[in-house]
Amino acid sequence: MDDGKRRDIPIEEVVFLAAAKQSTSELLKKDSYFLTVLLQLVRQERKLTYNLLRVINKGAALQPGFEEGQREVGKTYQYWTRKAWIIENILRDRVGYYPA
Repeated sequence: MDDGKRRDIPIEEVVFLAAAKQSTSELLKKDSYFLTVLLQLVRQERKLTYNLLRVINKGAALQPGFEEGQREVGKTYQYWTRKAWIIENILRDRVGYYPA
């Protein structure tokens, strides 16, 4: 315990959003710090996708022809939502909660 000082968190690898595309079994092997940072990135991506979906829905309300875009962005939003839930569940199982 180095004279009451906190230990540094060793950052073994840089976290990128692409890591979220790993399977659940691969994510289970990652450490909690990695998953916490990844959860933050996934939530940011979900927020961006949600805002894009809102814009497309507004456009569809004004003029037809946005159905394909609505479907695609809707699927993407569901994907990021489910990835966030998976990471939250892994963290909840490990430490009893997940970051808000």
